[in-house]
Amino acid sequence: MRRDTTILRGRVGRYFLNVTGTTTQNGFSIQTPYISSLDDGRTPATSLSNPYPSGVATPPGSAQGLETFLGRGYGFSNTDFINPYVDQFSIGVQQLLPWRTTLEVSYVGSRSKAQQSQWGGFNEPSDDFRRLCDPTVGGRVGFCNELIPNPFFQVPGFEGTGRFTSPTLSRYELARPFPQFGGITQFERNDGRIIYNSLQVMANKRFSGGLTLNGTYTLAKMEEEGVGGNAFVDNITRQINRSPTPQDRRHRVTVSGVYELPFGRDRKWLGNIPRVADLLIGGWDIAGSFLYNSGRPWDLPGNVFYVGDGERELDYSGRFMTGVAPCVAQMDNNGVVGPLFGYSQAAGCTAPARSVAFSAPDARGQVAHDWTCVHRRTA
Repeated sequence: MRRDTTILRGRVGRYFLNVTGTTTQNGFSIQTPYISSLDDGRTPATSLSNPYPSGVATPPGSAQGLETFLGRGYGFSNTDFINPYVDQFSIGVQQLLPWRTTLEVSYVGSRSKAQQSQWGGFNEPSDDFRRLCDPTVGGRVGFCNELIPNPFFQVPGFEGTGRFTSPTLSRYELARPFPQFGGITQFERNDGRIIYNSLQVMANKRFSGGLTLNGTYTLAKMEEEGVGGNAFVDNITRQINRSPTPQDRRHRVTVSGVYELPFGRDRKWLGNIPRVADLLIGGWDIAGSFLYNSGRPWDLPGNVFYVGDGERELDYSGRFMTGVAPCVAQMDNNGVVGPLFGYSQAAGCTAPARSVAFSAPDARGQVAHDWTCVHRRTA
């Protein structure tokens, strides 16, 4: 291998994200909640003619002090937040081969660190309490949803909220560490990071007669950990969520080419063509390209329990392609699984496969992401 036909390349750099967003305006921005029912949806509490019988809330500013947002959930910013950054690096070798061909093989990677995230477990009940509501560990959903007397009913300072107008609240709401408030979210955290690794191969061949071909292949893996609003699988236990990113495509192949048509002033294949024909067809090129991507990950619903492997072989004959069998059944408040839904039976399901939904709100909080790789066809 001659030195004058080989090139070794490498580079490294650090880049910072300029964060300018403002996430909280506590006291200076407020929403008037719509209270649809006082008994957990059993009977309506308002009418369309008067949807806000208690009036529309106005922002109090800082006048209420520590009583600001009583009866509501709110967010606050992390004062130790730092600007996220990414370290990018690569190393590769390019070799000149016979027949006017070049081949380049590179490793390209990056590490995004201190990525912006948020945590919504600041005012959630303990994990021990929540297990009493989880049927997968012997609990009962109805325990958390049971309505009990509301100690904040008609208490001054809670006006315009469900805690003021409803004589009862769910046991889950009153089990919060600070039950006078709803959910509390901390923004501007730095829990996140993104990991990218790839092998990149590129070949280029220049032909005589005006034909050039290029081909590339990329084998890549891109994962994220603790990023954005889904930073935690579970806000209460603070289990970090790690999964492939929505942009992750494991394989990518491209082939492209350009062919200069043998017409015009510089081409004599057709002899001395007339000037008019030269102006019409001279200097034209034909270009084409082929692109193949493996499928990207996608997220299953978060309001379900996963009870089996619902992955199935892709069917390319229909209009839509799915990689998960739609085998879903209903679960009652006691954790008893009922019959399959009609659309599941119509799809040929005989038993729940991937997920079982609750008939009442899921008291467990966020559910882990479940990623399944699918391939998509493009024209």
